[in-house]
Amino acid sequence: MHPPHTPDLNPIEDVWVELKCRVHIQYPWLTDIKRVPKAIKKKLQEIVPLVCETLPPELFEKWWLCMPNQVPAVIEARGWDTRY
Repeated sequence: MHPPHTPDLNPIEDVWVELKCRVHIQYPWLTDIKRVPKAIKKKLQEIVPLVCETLPPELFEKWWLCMPNQVPAVIEARGWDTRY
């Protein structure tokens, strides 16, 4: 049995969160696109690479350096919530 809130220790999850925030900040008009999946997908294909370029390398290093603390914290919490 797995705890209901088992944290995902994959640092890419942090990247997705940051990327999503930056997309919303840099392109707030995206929410104005009518709910046409093809139109949204096309726009995202154009802008996500541009937003990725704004992610500073220091962020990736920060997330990577947190791993040695995250793993023991999850083990100690037996898979339940941690401060990470």
